[in-house]
Amino acid sequence: LWGKQLLSKGDAEKAIPLFQSISTYKDAADNLKEARYTLAASYLAQNKMVEASKQLALISGYKDADDLITKQILPYAMKLYNNADWENALAVYKTIDQKDHPEVTNFIMYAEFNAEQARKKVIYDKAVGMIANKQYKEAYNLLKDLKYSNSDELVLEYATIAYPWHVSGNMSKSSYSLDEHFLLNYMVTGG
Repeated sequence: LWGKQLLSKGDAEKAIPLFQSISTYKDAADNLKEARYTLAASYLAQNKMVEASKQLALISGYKDADDLITKQILPYAMKLYNNADWENALAVYKTIDQKDHPEVTNFIMYAEFNAEQARKKVIYDKAVGMIANKQYKEAYNLLKDLKYSNSDELVLEYATIAYPWHVSGNMSKSSYSLDEHFLLNYMVTGG
């Protein structure tokens, strides 16, 4: 009863857990679907596509939930993808059932790759800026495992600047004859 009252007042988000808690009640399953559908419609109106898609995926086959995914969610994800908004495209695509929409699998794969490349580019650009500001250790640490563009070359080029080698040593006397033996103490640090 409370769940129905909440739903009738437009508070589907609060009604959902109530319907879930009384799943054995005679029409709880139908009311739960209606609450999810109502919440999804609210999310669609607010352009919250990830949230809407999550709710619609849970009620596949209910009313026009599948059509909403096909006609609103997928085109929105495609728009994000075409605008190179990889992270948001991924968030939407991952809510879509790949059994119902197998084409999503390839988009997820390409978006994940492109999102990773975009993340690497941000790190790479930051490291290049650090090199320009002579922050070699910080740049080296960002680049050493990056595997992006020419990051491996930059690592080799700036490794000895970031972590230079130092050799120091001493002898017990300042001069020796040819037949004398001596011990050289030295220490190597760096890199």
